[in-house]
Amino acid sequence: IMNAEASSLMLLDEASGDLCVRMSAGPSREEIWGKAISGDKGFGGWVIQHKIPLIVNDVMEQSELFWGELGENFETRNLICAPLTDKEHNIIGVIQAVNRIDSPGFEEDDIPVFQTLARHAARAIEKHRSQEQFDIRLQEKDLFLSELHHRMKNNLALISGMIEMEEENLQDNGARETLRKIQSRIKSVNAVYELLSDKGDFKNIE
Repeated sequence: IMNAEASSLMLLDEASGDLCVRMSAGPSREEIWGKAISGDKGFGGWVIQHKIPLIVNDVMEQSELFWGELGENFETRNLICAPLTDKEHNIIGVIQAVNRIDSPGFEEDDIPVFQTLARHAARAIEKHRSQEQFDIRLQEKDLFLSELHHRMKNNLALISGMIEMEEENLQDNGARETLRKIQSRIKSVNAVYELLSDKGDFKNIE
């Protein structure tokens, strides 16, 4: 879109405060993928701090901001960098295009296009993260249900065992027969419950 030699998308790590390269394009894409720089340094740090796009058409003139090259065989001449923000306007990272191919540098007219690209990227990242959080909650729910089923089966087995102990202490045959029937029903419930919980097909239970 920006007709640049290289580009990168860096996400802000909330724990460390670093900017980590999560997507990259260009000659050093494999080399820089996964690398991290301090979130308060470099051009990316400036964009995060000020929450506005930045154009630098001679990085040597901004040497106090230039963090250095992430790739060994790459030279940054000019760049455009924009913040990635979520729906609550929190900074989640930055996106940048490096070394304009068809002209000496980037222009102010490039900013609206690049900001639009940044918004689309941020929405896609938010959607992906929401799906990840949903998957995590679903896994936690499955784990909870599995534990619940396990405890339920243990409790039914425990009740059945207690009835069996009481039966041995009874002399009355009628009472013993009643306890046997109760125990048999509990075992049946346990067997059916185990079958249903293992299959997990609760929608088709009559």
